[in-house]
Amino acid sequence: MNQHRQRNQRGFTLIEVLVALLITAVGLLGLLKIQALAISSTREAGSRGLLASQVESLTAAMQANPLYWSMMTPPGASAPLGPPAPKIVISGASTISVGALATGADCKSTNCQPTQIAANDLLTWAASMYAQFPTYNATIICTQALPVNCGIYVTWTEHQVGINASTVNTTGTNSPAQSFSVYVQP
Repeated sequence: MNQHRQRNQRGFTLIEVLVALLITAVGLLGLLKIQALAISSTREAGSRGLLASQVESLTAAMQANPLYWSMMTPPGASAPLGPPAPKIVISGASTISVGALATGADCKSTNCQPTQIAANDLLTWAASMYAQFPTYNATIICTQALPVNCGIYVTWTEHQVGINASTVNTTGTNSPAQSFSVYVQP
């Protein structure tokens, strides 16, 4: 009777336990990878939302200065100011190619012309963008005819986590350049 009872009470073998632990470990590693991807995606979405907000602030600044951006006639003047710079290229915090746009005025303490206000707005925006997205480049292209339409094109790179080596670029650090475009009629 005791021999029959011992056969029925036999437990798991060591090999069965090791196989179960191996399967559990592989499953947990998969869950950790999913967690890393979720965190990375959340960070990227937050960055993209911040970038959209930054570009929206530039469009608001453009609409707040219609004398420059919309070629409106200033009060007391007989002719409009002329079209905005047709192409403005911004790279980094202080490298701005703005064509004929006047720069260097401190519009907080003195009265500025619309072109100086536009230049000040662009410099402030560029510094703010550089603080958040050091790899960004922006181009603003405006039509030279009424009504003025401007396109704001921003590119940047962001860090990414991949599922495997084929989903991350060859260096494994940054994704290919991302882009964001907005069209505005100031």
